[in-house]
Amino acid sequence: MRRKRPFLRGIQPTRFTFAYPYGGPRVKQGEPAIDRYTRWLVFATITSVIVAAITAYILFKTDETTRLRDRAFVYFTPGDVLAVPYPVNHPDALALARFSVMNAGNMPARKVKIKIACVTSRTPLWDTFKGAHWYPIPAQNVVGPKQVLSYQGCGFPISEFLEAEQAQRHLYFLVEAEYLDGFELDKARKTQMSLVFQFDKHGGRSLGMTPSRNCTDEDCPG
Repeated sequence: MRRKRPFLRGIQPTRFTFAYPYGGPRVKQGEPAIDRYTRWLVFATITSVIVAAITAYILFKTDETTRLRDRAFVYFTPGDVLAVPYPVNHPDALALARFSVMNAGNMPARKVKIKIACVTSRTPLWDTFKGAHWYPIPAQNVVGPKQVLSYQGCGFPISEFLEAEQAQRHLYFLVEAEYLDGFELDKARKTQMSLVFQFDKHGGRSLGMTPSRNCTDEDCPG
């Protein structure tokens, strides 16, 4: 009678392998599973990092857009020019320039400081701020969103005003504001305006912008 072979005779345990009976083909089952898991783990990690980076970039851009849209932004608009008191030939008459301050942002401008300077010159000036004598004006400390405030600016003697009307003198009215924009509490924003008195042959007068110093923040010269 033929003896039966034990069924477990051909099974020999190996590391991460399993042997089939009777010397069958060996198939590695442990290492491929670990390799696949490791590859998927690396892929998932890289994907998570990429998604996190994209999300951070989107949040940064959204915050930057919100700041630009909502932050306080203070700027000036020229007003009218008038002589007081009347009549104009009064020895104490002054030519006054008025201006307005507006906050175009959606946040209140805080710690607002406004100063002005009145400059006269026989020749045209390029950098009107250079050597100007400044003095602060009594302005409120906070300018609310979309709020507009009007102030009286420079007052030139009427004699200088009449010389400027005859193109014998140039009159400059300078304004500068510093404030906090509602987001960056340790960085003061800045707005500058440089105006010159202008006249026409029909007796009209106005305040016009000069080529320099009408700027904000980093665009303003140091």
